[in-house]
Amino acid sequence: MKTQKTLIELLDNIDSSYMSEIEKIEMAARAQRAEAISNSIVSIARSIKQFAMNTRNTLAQQEAPKGHQA
Repeated sequence: MKTQKTLIELLDNIDSSYMSEIEKIEMAARAQRAEAISNSIVSIARSIKQFAMNTRNTLAQQEAPKGHQA
């Protein structure tokens, strides 16, 4: 089983004692934004892949030989 952690969870493990509260909040906001963008890209890629597979299957069914005609 693959364990996935969010960027925020990973950032919690970083020593940020040298950062101000504003920098920590900004870092968390950027991490959430990056994660949302990457999730959107993955979702779009999956949709495109599914569309391509459906299109390929439809075209393959249409082009299948219906019998020999000479």
